[in-house]
Amino acid sequence: TEIYTLSLHDALPISIIYKLVYIVSIWRRRFVFQALLNSVTEAEAHRTEKLGRPGRHSRAGNKTQSFGFALCVLNVFLALVHTFVGYGVLKLSEWSPQAFLHAQAVYFRKLYFLEVYVGVPEIYFSLVGALVQCYRHFSTVFGDLSVLMCVLTFKALVAEFVASLRLQKNSFGQTAAFRPSEVLEWYETLKFLTNTLNNAIGPILVCYMFAGLSYYVNSIRDLLSMSSWLAQLRYVYFLANFLLVLFTAAYTQQHLSHEFRIWLSDAARYQPAVPSTQLIVVGSELASCRVGLSGLGLFTITYGFVGTAISTILTYAIIILQADDA
Repeated sequence: TEIYTLSLHDALPISIIYKLVYIVSIWRRRFVFQALLNSVTEAEAHRTEKLGRPGRHSRAGNKTQSFGFALCVLNVFLALVHTFVGYGVLKLSEWSPQAFLHAQAVYFRKLYFLEVYVGVPEIYFSLVGALVQCYRHFSTVFGDLSVLMCVLTFKALVAEFVASLRLQKNSFGQTAAFRPSEVLEWYETLKFLTNTLNNAIGPILVCYMFAGLSYYVNSIRDLLSMSSWLAQLRYVYFLANFLLVLFTAAYTQQHLSHEFRIWLSDAARYQPAVPSTQLIVVGSELASCRVGLSGLGLFTITYGFVGTAISTILTYAIIILQADDA
């Protein structure tokens, strides 16, 4: 039976660091995630009380919950399939229960330099190797899923804020139930929730970007190779998830900036309801992308950042393919 070695991406330190950072961040920052959920709930209740009706996020709660549950089930299924077909360890066409157990044992011995232990029954190495593979695949898919869920949370928060902006915009020049200053208070709440979200997901997002860039560059051969449909499916799935995260976060940030700029231009006509200095501060924050998903302050996901990431992947992928042809 032909035994595969680990792919280049699995051997990269950034891939290992990504998995460790995900586990540690989820454990150490679990209270931050909990505080974020509580803050989102309180903000939603406050808006509902002010508006006198449930927000769009509340009305779509069941749909969002179903979508999140479906994503979790899909990722669990994907991780289990990768584990039990021996992806990255065993050739798919050679799969059998005996070959699977033998491949897992060989993989575990080579990975941890345990080939000298010849007296230990192979079944022990097989079981532990399968558990290591299971951990590797689960940490990968759920690390990516956590980033996607945070992006969708950010999108829902901005959607609620934009809905409040449009409601306030319709009341300009009238005796409105909400003053422009209240919209600015909602903006401060949005900034607080976004900062909390970035504080929770920041380390994972940084590793997600670096690990993703290395994977899509070094594994471009999997997409073009016709020898393994599972490798192609894996590459396409994770690439689609990667692009969904980037474009959703960038669109949400741009949508917030666009809608808020329109509202500010209208609010500026109603002095002294909105102090001009406050409008200048908010305008400068929008220009600097103050509200957006950020990886520890190293970057903020905008359309410009997305273009840079995609161009980097394409550039190095072309270099690798040209080197293979040479």
